[in-house]
Amino acid sequence: MRNSIKSLIFLFAIFSQSLSLIAQQNQYWQQEVNYKINVTLDDVTNYLNGDIQIDYKNNSPSELSFIYFHLWPNGYSNNDTDLAKQILNRRGPRKLFEIDSIRGYIDSLDFKTEDNILKWEYLPEHIDICKVFLNSPLKSGESITISTPFRVKIPAGDISRLGQAGGSYAITQWYPKPAVYDEDGWHEMPYLDMGEFYSEFGSFDVNITVPKNYVVAATGNLQNKEEIQWLDSLANLTSKIDSFERKDPKIESSKKFKTLHYTEKNIHDFGWFANKNFNVLKSEVTLPRTNKIVTTWAFFPNREAYLWKNACEYINDALSYYSKWNGDYPYNNCSAVHGPLGAGGGMEYPTITVVGNTGSAFSLEEVIMHEVGHNWFYGMLGFNERDFPFLDEGINSTNEFRYTITKYPESKLSNGTLGVSNSIANFLEIEDLPNYYMYSSAYLINARRNYDQPSNLHSTAYTNFNYGLIYYKPAAAFNYLREYLGDETYDKTFQNFFDEWHYKHPSPDDLNKTLQENSKFDLSWFTNDILTTTKKMDYKLARIKGNEVLVKNSGDIASPFPLQGIKDSTEVFEIWQEGFTGEKWITLPEQDFDKVVIDKDQITLDVYKQNNSIKSKGLFTKVEPVRPKLLLGFDNYDKTEIYFSPIIGWNNYNKTMVGATFHNISIFKKRFEYLLSPMYGFGNKDLAGSGQLFFHFPVKSGAFRNVDFEVAGKQYGALNNNSYNKLSGKLTFEIRESLTNNNEFRVNLKMTHANTLGGSPDDYAQFYQLEFNKKSISKFTPLNLNLLTEFGPDFSKLQLEGSLVKHYIKRKYALNIDFFAGKFLTHNTNSGIYNFSLSGKTDYLYEHSMLARFHTPNDEWYTNQFINSEGGFASLSYPIVMSSDWMVALKISHELPFNLRPYFNIAALPSNENIFHQSVFYEGGIRFGIKDAFEVYFPLIYTHELEKETYEDISQLKNRIRFVLDLNKVNPINLLKKIPY
Repeated sequence: MRNSIKSLIFLFAIFSQSLSLIAQQNQYWQQEVNYKINVTLDDVTNYLNGDIQIDYKNNSPSELSFIYFHLWPNGYSNNDTDLAKQILNRRGPRKLFEIDSIRGYIDSLDFKTEDNILKWEYLPEHIDICKVFLNSPLKSGESITISTPFRVKIPAGDISRLGQAGGSYAITQWYPKPAVYDEDGWHEMPYLDMGEFYSEFGSFDVNITVPKNYVVAATGNLQNKEEIQWLDSLANLTSKIDSFERKDPKIESSKKFKTLHYTEKNIHDFGWFANKNFNVLKSEVTLPRTNKIVTTWAFFPNREAYLWKNACEYINDALSYYSKWNGDYPYNNCSAVHGPLGAGGGMEYPTITVVGNTGSAFSLEEVIMHEVGHNWFYGMLGFNERDFPFLDEGINSTNEFRYTITKYPESKLSNGTLGVSNSIANFLEIEDLPNYYMYSSAYLINARRNYDQPSNLHSTAYTNFNYGLIYYKPAAAFNYLREYLGDETYDKTFQNFFDEWHYKHPSPDDLNKTLQENSKFDLSWFTNDILTTTKKMDYKLARIKGNEVLVKNSGDIASPFPLQGIKDSTEVFEIWQEGFTGEKWITLPEQDFDKVVIDKDQITLDVYKQNNSIKSKGLFTKVEPVRPKLLLGFDNYDKTEIYFSPIIGWNNYNKTMVGATFHNISIFKKRFEYLLSPMYGFGNKDLAGSGQLFFHFPVKSGAFRNVDFEVAGKQYGALNNNSYNKLSGKLTFEIRESLTNNNEFRVNLKMTHANTLGGSPDDYAQFYQLEFNKKSISKFTPLNLNLLTEFGPDFSKLQLEGSLVKHYIKRKYALNIDFFAGKFLTHNTNSGIYNFSLSGKTDYLYEHSMLARFHTPNDEWYTNQFINSEGGFASLSYPIVMSSDWMVALKISHELPFNLRPYFNIAALPSNENIFHQSVFYEGGIRFGIKDAFEVYFPLIYTHELEKETYEDISQLKNRIRFVLDLNKVNPINLLKKIPY
């Protein structure tokens, strides 16, 4: 019995210990890291010299045998770092870290603990991360103190966040810093420009030594009373200046130095900024909920001082609004500083934010307010920004435009929010749209094209455009949620979230849990669909009968939406409808209305708003009034807009042509688009022009991303006052690929019915094409390949065309390589117009705009236009060198200043004893102009055979000159359809 009791006690002890370990594993924990740093600025050599002591407490349930450290200045050390690769990929060729004045790094490291040297090593693939090995394991609950000296070479200030420019210093991400260790393990991460940070909370005790006449702005609380008094005197002086010089004076650095002492707790980073030319403003704000007083500071040089005179007001208002909505700002100081910055318009650090050049007072207020807001969303709520950037930028941007509409309820897009002038905003007729319209509009650009990405991806998983959308789509989504829940519930939710998670590292699941706990509604449509997928919201009004309206959900999300009744342009009622699938009859209030609208104020993420209104009476209840608009617009959802512009043209057969272009194409892709350009030719006194109809079908899943169908027609003049006609249809399948792999794949099926080139007006032929296209959008070596199989009257052929551009890191110029290979599979016609041509393709499909397509070259200057494809030779010969069998060609050109491009072409095709006696030809020369759009070619050297069989006056310079004119390359409508994603 006693042994049995002992056994039970032993088992109970084991069971209890197991429960304790399980509880410990499930309990939230985070590491604590406290810093003591001494640093000196050498502004002659642009170096920092310092030492750091780090107290690291292991609150995890695990023993640690090593600690990863970020050495982020090393991201600037060479062009093989992740930072360099990202910048070069995003911004293209530039002189980067191979130049000493631009590059930066951290060195002189010697990690120790209690005078015991610690072994450490760089990660093989990341010179900005190191692994410090502990001499003995750091057990759960234990602490260790690690120290090291360090030296930082400060890079140029226009690269990213750390940098110097013209005596202004932004010292950020500058010291050795332990990586975060949490329940998911280590988060060692290289420094990136597009992709922010994740750090442990703790305290900072920092001593900064600089020449005595520098003004320093830094995280935390300045402890030097004498320095505070000096800053107060500068603030008093600045407040009395009515106008500032736009140029900063040159001030020699003091030979004497000062050491400034800063402290702060419950933060996870420290930044500081120094400039001898800083003006200073000082203010304070009383927070609305607790009456806590916060001191606010603005530091700025002369060049944008005229914008910064109200900077403290912007800081004060941001602190007030954010505290009211989310929870109180706990620190004693908050500062904004103008400094060198290459990563966006502003960047946040605990209690301080840096702002670059802004250009307008409203933009400055917007940036300061946004960055001050990051003290909540990244500062106190320490999200993992690298893994989930939407938590930080998206929620903060929601507060940003709530600030704007609260402080400026009449604010419109005409104030420059979109980065356009008032005159352009007025022209586009968006000046009266509410400010928050830009958030949902930015989302629509890619959503309509099916190029959007979920909001909860890792920062490196986004395209450049979609990384910007982690600001806009989540911001619009959270504002949508706020409108649905109401301000009271929404604010209570985020205040509760702040109370539970400030100074911690919440995850998306933690936020979703708080959202659902504080709402009486099911929010899965928001957390599981809008934020984490690319599913689209698209309700439409189908029918109306009395006070009932039939709403159809044509989208993928069953989300709630508002319905408004309109009478004489005035809203008479609004009701919220819970989400549903399929279709549903909704009963409306018994009020007099003449129109019903889904989401009149455009607060939801409905993708196709043109189907969101219906009239209560009339024949065309779902058609909005037609409204002509000059040139183009921004899409007005309560109008059926037809964009138009006058056009003029010329060719040798129609002579002068006048007409107009009509279209509905904008930056927001539509399911149906058209482009019609009718003209009248005064030469042959006949109609001319072209028209295109586009049908867009985004695909939700499967092998294809988009399917597009195009119908096109064209008529222009020909010989003897006749006209040629063409009708074509093209079906394009865009193969679904990762948006970030820099490759696009498309399959095109095309049929063309057109007049036979050179035949009588009544002769027509049909052509069928199967085309596979690969397009690389790499900034350095874009490679485009086009494999084409074509069947025409009595012929079939296979051809491969490609172009490769080799950009150089150090300069903007590039090497261009184009190649062609073609082979006829069958050729049973005597017509030479289908042959491969040394002097460029014969345009029998009428795909190009030619000034004199039916004339022999050298009749007039305009007959020397050619198409740079197939052989692409500019040199003229007669008879024209062609092949009905095969041909290969290689064309090389190089970019030089002033749009000059020396070129060399070489081609091979079977010789023809009756016409030409060799099979290999070459030419070289100079071409200049707008590449591939309008270029003039000067052949300087060429194969003797071409010279021997040229026109009689080929030796005359004017007859050697030929040109390329491709209006499709500069057509604004086509450019709109190619907006990068």
